[in-house]
Amino acid sequence: MEQSLINSMVGVGFLMSVISLIFAWRSVKSAGVSAKIVANANRLSERNTCLFLYRALQAFHSQLRLKGSSLLETDIAELKDAANMSQFYLPASLVGELDAIVVHAHQYLEFHIVWSNAIDKADRNATRNARDSLLAVGGLLRERCMDCDQNMQQYLLSNQLVHGSGNPI
Repeated sequence: MEQSLINSMVGVGFLMSVISLIFAWRSVKSAGVSAKIVANANRLSERNTCLFLYRALQAFHSQLRLKGSSLLETDIAELKDAANMSQFYLPASLVGELDAIVVHAHQYLEFHIVWSNAIDKADRNATRNARDSLLAVGGLLRERCMDCDQNMQQYLLSNQLVHGSGNPI
């Protein structure tokens, strides 16, 4: 009788071990799936932030085309915020391009002020020089916006796949 009781306990213990092994295996599998889901969510979040940065550049470029020399400091504010945040999400080359656009945008505003003051003083040479500077910086600013737009598009398109699986993010 003792022997059958011992055999029964060994059988129950073995069964419990097998059941525990099955649950442990399923837990490992579930953890792996969860890790993949979290990694995909992080990539989606990063991509959405990159798209926000790209939209900020496009919005600024649109304001520059619409307003021209009557661009305001508030028109630069969103791009400046995006440029400050870009260092955490974009390659250094794109961060540099965005920073340069912000710097040129502020120069553009400064030259507009100089030009407006020269017009008020009716100084033809100062007005002409200020206008020429304004046009030169404006042209450079528009060119930099277009170049940065293309570079950001290439970056976003080259990083749209999840580990080469062919599934868009």
